[in-house]
Amino acid sequence: MPAVTLEDLIKSWLIDLRSRHLSPKTVSTYGGAAARLEAGLPERCRKDAAEIRRDDLRDYFARIAETRTPAGVSVDYRAVQQFFKWADEVEEEITPNPMAKMRPPVGPDSETRVLRTEEIKALRKACDGRDFMARRDLAIVSMFLDTGMRRAELAGLESGSVSIERCCGFPKFPAVDHWNSPGDGAVRRAWDELTGLSSPGLLAG
Repeated sequence: MPAVTLEDLIKSWLIDLRSRHLSPKTVSTYGGAAARLEAGLPERCRKDAAEIRRDDLRDYFARIAETRTPAGVSVDYRAVQQFFKWADEVEEEITPNPMAKMRPPVGPDSETRVLRTEEIKALRKACDGRDFMARRDLAIVSMFLDTGMRRAELAGLESGSVSIERCCGFPKFPAVDHWNSPGDGAVRRAWDELTGLSSPGLLAG
């Protein structure tokens, strides 16, 4: 049986991913991880994908961990894991799967930095203005700061989703009942100004 190069096998995998209608972002992420793998493995592995061994992969991930963030290594690991599963179970080109019993890399939990008071003031200052766009931006920023909601959650809000009397928002997600706004009243003030100029769907504009 003629040897299959790792490059050719990766190309076939990407075609398979696109044929399954995965999102372009997912295909791009997987493709990038596979390209970095191909460039980082020994020449014998590139010439014959069936030559890839678990130790080759352990060495590869240990090396990229020296220059990549833990999150970046984890993303590549998950993508490459899918590649070898496909190469083993679907194409039967790399059997057995060299990643089958590998343990994913463990990195320290990254901490999200909390904005300082002066940074919050500067953020709100950037939304100063009396026109619709400025007031809309202030309402959006205030909702983020006061509730801690995610971007996708806020993007689904409409004017009818927000109760100023109760200082909370009602999302279009069944797992969440509402967000309370325990802040300094910035949401109420921003919303009062904004709703004098707007109509339903104002946050989507």
